[in-house]
Order: sequence, then structure tokens, then C-alpha cells
Amino acid sequence: MSRIIVIFILIVSVIVGVWFALGYFNGPSTSEKGTLSVDVTMDSQEVKVNGVIVGNTPLKSVEVSAGKQLVEIGDIWKEKISIGSGNESIISRQISGDKKFAYGYSLSVEPAHVLFSGSSKVVIATRPANANISLDGTDVGSTPLSLEDVAPGHHAILIKRPGYQDKTIEFDFANDRLTTINVDLLPSLTNQLEKLDVEDTGSDNGDLTVMSRAQWGGGSVVMNNLKLIVKPWNSLDVWSIPLEGSVLNNDVDLFPDFLREYESLMETTYKTTGLPFAYLIDEKGRVYEGLGIFDFDFSQFLELGYKANVAPVLVVNSEDKPLNDAVRHSIALLRSQLGKDPQINARSITQLSNLTYSTGERRKAELKWQNMSGFVWQKSGSHRLILTTSDTGEQSYLYDPESWRSPHEVGTFVEDQVLPGSIATFQFYFKAPIYTDTINERFVLRDEKGNVIPDSGISLSVNVVGEQTNMLTILDTPTGFLNVREGAGLNAPLVTTVFPGDKFGWIREENGYILILMQDGKQGWINGAYARKR
Repeated sequence: MSRIIVIFILIVSVIVGVWFALGYFNGPSTSEKGTLSVDVTMDSQEVKVNGVIVGNTPLKSVEVSAGKQLVEIGDIWKEKISIGSGNESIISRQISGDKKFAYGYSLSVEPAHVLFSGSSKVVIATRPANANISLDGTDVGSTPLSLEDVAPGHHAILIKRPGYQDKTIEFDFANDRLTTINVDLLPSLTNQLEKLDVEDTGSDNGDLTVMSRAQWGGGSVVMNNLKLIVKPWNSLDVWSIPLEGSVLNNDVDLFPDFLREYESLMETTYKTTGLPFAYLIDEKGRVYEGLGIFDFDFSQFLELGYKANVAPVLVVNSEDKPLNDAVRHSIALLRSQLGKDPQINARSITQLSNLTYSTGERRKAELKWQNMSGFVWQKSGSHRLILTTSDTGEQSYLYDPESWRSPHEVGTFVEDQVLPGSIATFQFYFKAPIYTDTINERFVLRDEKGNVIPDSGISLSVNVVGEQTNMLTILDTPTGFLNVREGAGLNAPLVTTVFPGDKFGWIREENGYILILMQDGKQGWINGAYARKR
């Protein structure tokens, strides 16, 4: 009997020794290797493992040391994952354009530490938790979840949670391995949307304040095949999406973060940026621009059930919490604005302020403004903007008759449409005068009715250099024009006519007449009584 016991002890000792040697109890040695693959939506992101750069995304099966390793992707994501000896670990992430949000999963494989199991163990965790898990079409529970005795082979895991997009992960399970899957679920803007029947019980007294896309950090709206309505919206549809209270924490205002987060999902969901709502309202009743297009036809979002000439408004409230008076008041204020044209807002983003031209030089110039309005600027038709000088009473010193529409009106932008948050580019020519001067000119945007757009002004200082030439301005005349002649006298042949307000270089005076130099290089004499010399 004692001999049997000794033999048994020897057998166990051998087995334990082998397992120690293989690292099943102590973990993999530093000499053991595994592989790592990293796939993210943004290429050329630097990947580090324990602070050491191993390559840039997309990363395919790069050999790294086995064990717990800190993996960093650029400056947007980092997490410790297990690299199994002889196994591949996978990181798959969807990253928003501003690098603020990253969704996806990481999958790691390591020895299971189970003697003679012949099967795999799978541990699944999700953020947020309580997601339903199906393994090969069979419901197996909710996260966090540990699955024992999963047969080796190819499997598919389906992850579902209300308010988030479904996620399917397919891969092969190996014998005697622990597979760990950590998933950050991708919020869904359309799931859990509920249309509300909100009566006009709120007061519409007071001013409506709307936080623009630029104020809450929204990006420029980009949309293919843009469809607009001709008339302003005539009604509102109010929708609600209940969120977990942490998103709407009143102590730390996270609502702009929520907006930017949902905006980052639009490129994937609708191949566009922006939010498929005209406005959004938080629990405090504050109103934010959604898609930010006043004249946008939301009926093109067919799967959402929107209608033309109707402005969809999203109320974001905590789960199971009714609308409060502040929210109802904001809805009433929005309804009171229906049928009205909103105010045009623009912001100059032109960097230049000082230019140097040679006398008589004609050179292309470019000025830019950002559309800060809640609707589309159009090159023709409604909401057309024109660039003019601030003083429309006389001709601009920089007027170019070939590219300007009039002596003080430059023209409109080059784009056919400029969406909210996007840039309007005005390209035209300046024509420097023949005389040397320092010209200070201010330009403003005006609407189709000639009204100046608030805060749209930009001042330019143009230094005209060259041979010294004096300048004069034509004064009012009894006839409304002034003749230019070949000689300094009334009987000299006529060259052309000029008009009050015109400016010219002048060369010399003779018998009460002044020899002027015109923009086209021609010279002629005018009656000096109708000119003001500088």
C-alpha cells in the first residue's frame, strides 16, 4: 500500500513540475511571446506596449512579451490586457474625430489554469454593464459574465443593450484557454427614441437663447445631397431619449460632452456629421443647436419617421423622469419662433490684416467667414450674402471694375451652399491705385436686403508702394460728371468723363487745370475747381 502511495506522489510531483515549467501557476516567463493586433478607425496612431513603441495603426500580429501589458493607442485609449504565450490578442476600436470617444473591444487569450479541463473559459465585461449575451444564438446571461466549459472552435457572441448598438464578435476558442473580452458599447441615437405629445402648457414669454454648435463644441456639418425646405418650419415634433442620470449630472455639467459624443457617431450611422434634430433640450431647459440647419428637410431621415417642414426636437431626460416646467417653457419658446427667419450670424476667420501692393497692381485676394447661423447660406436665392465695403457712399480705393459688382460691392462667396459651422470663401481682386498711399478699408457682409450682418466686419490696411504720386478726389459738378481733356483748356479734345467720388493720381497743375493719371494708365486734364487734392 505504501508503495502505491509513493508512486502516486511521484506522479503528482512530475505533473506539478511540468505545469510549473510551462508557467501555468506562475504565469508566462518574460521570454515567452504572444502577438498583438490593433485595428482602429484612425490610421497612423502610435501604439505602445509598456511605454515602448511597437508600431502604428493598423497593427497586424506584432510579437510582444506575454503577460499583463499596458497598451496605449495614441493619446486616446489605454488599458492593461493579457497577452497569452503563443496566442493573439486583438484590440478593435472606433474613435471619434476629436479623439474624445473610443468604442469597440479588446480580446485577450491566456492559459486557463485549469487541470485537464479540455475546454475554454470566456469572461465578458461591457461598459455599461447589464448587456444581454447570446452565444451562437443562445441566450447565456448578462454582463459581467463568466462562461465555463465553452467548447473549442469558432463561436459568435452577440451583445445587446437598450440604447446601444448591437455588437457581434466572432473568433476561435482554443483548448485550455481563458478568453477575456472587454467591450465599450456604442450608443445608438435611434434606439429608445419616443415621440411625445407635449401640449402648449408652457409660457412662451421671454427670450429664446440657443447655444450654437460653435458654443457647445460641435463640428462643421457635412452632408451629401443636401435637401432644403423653401419655407421655415411650421411645427415641432418633440422626441425623448431617457439616459442614465450620470450623463445629466447637475453638479458637473456633462451635457455638451453628451452632444459631442452623439455627434461623433453620425459619420458611422448616417455618413454625415451633426445631429438629426433641429434642437436639443437638457433637463434644465437649455436649448442647443442640433443639426443646426434652420431650413433643413428632416424627412430625408426616413428611418426616423420625420416629416417635411417639421422641426424635430430632442428632449434628453433622466430615465423615468417627467418633463419639468423649464423644459416645457423652452418647447413653448421654440414653437413661438416657427415661421420666422432666424438671425444671420457670421464670424470672420481671415488671418491677414496688412497687405502691400505696388501702384496700379491687380492681385487676387481672399476673405473667409464661418457660418454661425442656424441655416444654410446660399449663393443665390434666399439667405444670399454679399460682401461690400462698410461705406457704400463712395467708390472703394481698391475697386476692381473687372471682378467687383459695383464700386463698393465685391460679390458673393464661391461655394454654392455654406452649411452651419462651415466656411464661406470670397475670392476677388484688389486694384491698387496709381498713387502711393496707405488705404484702410473695412468690409462687411450684408443680406439680400442690404442689412449688415452683426460682427461680420473685417478691416484691412493696404500699403501702396512705388513712385510718389499725389492723389485727388472728384467733387460734385453741376452736370454730375467731369470731362477729361487732352490739354489744359476747355477747347482741348475730350478723352473721357469721370464722376464725383472718383479718385486719381495727379502729376501737375497748369492754368487752373490738373493733369490726372487714371487706373488704365491714360492721362488727361480736368478743371481743378472740381477736384480736392490730398
